[in-house]
Amino acid sequence: YDFYRRPKLIDYAIILAPFYKTDEKVKQYFNKLSKIKSQNIAMPLLIVGLKQGIVINDSLQNSYWKSNFTKTYFYSELEKENLLSHFNTKTISQKALVESLLSSEYQLSKYYAANGQKIKNDTISFVEQLYIENKYQKGDLYIYKKPTIKTESEAWMIVFVPITKEKITTNMSLISANYYIDPTLSLKENLKNMTDYFSVRYRKRAGEYFDNNQQDKEN
Repeated sequence: YDFYRRPKLIDYAIILAPFYKTDEKVKQYFNKLSKIKSQNIAMPLLIVGLKQGIVINDSLQNSYWKSNFTKTYFYSELEKENLLSHFNTKTISQKALVESLLSSEYQLSKYYAANGQKIKNDTISFVEQLYIENKYQKGDLYIYKKPTIKTESEAWMIVFVPITKEKITTNMSLISANYYIDPTLSLKENLKNMTDYFSVRYRKRAGEYFDNNQQDKEN
């Protein structure tokens, strides 16, 4: 977490961490903090521990690394602190980070429609990966089908990943979480419409989120 969004309990942990091995009260503080299950405490506490060589919760950090809901965020936090060497990064791909980003966006609470109907297929499904460029940026669009109920039109979730020097990057932009396609058109035609939308509308906005509500209105 950036300092202005960080819980005070983590601020104290950062200050006290260098004294963990020599001060029993600091150990007690960390032990008490490690019992808090909330991710906004547990994950940054793990990061603090890794920086200081303190083993806090091996099972939890492995869970964060493997879970589709936390993988990208945890990877990003480790990357910021130069801690990726603690993990086997060969098991991570750009596609895996994109899927983790979208899975966390589309959380369990959204798997149910407003009328209470449960969605049968509650996972996102891969549609296409396309290279694309416009006047301001170039990279890949990752397109996934969003789970829907029978009464809803098919919607896509779309992420743009710019070309970088790194093989894998967390510099990803969610273009839309609800890009409704035209059911009367073929997949190729819908992809063409979507890429045209990117070329015209997605200017100088790499790193910024579109207003999904506005995008929905336009569709």
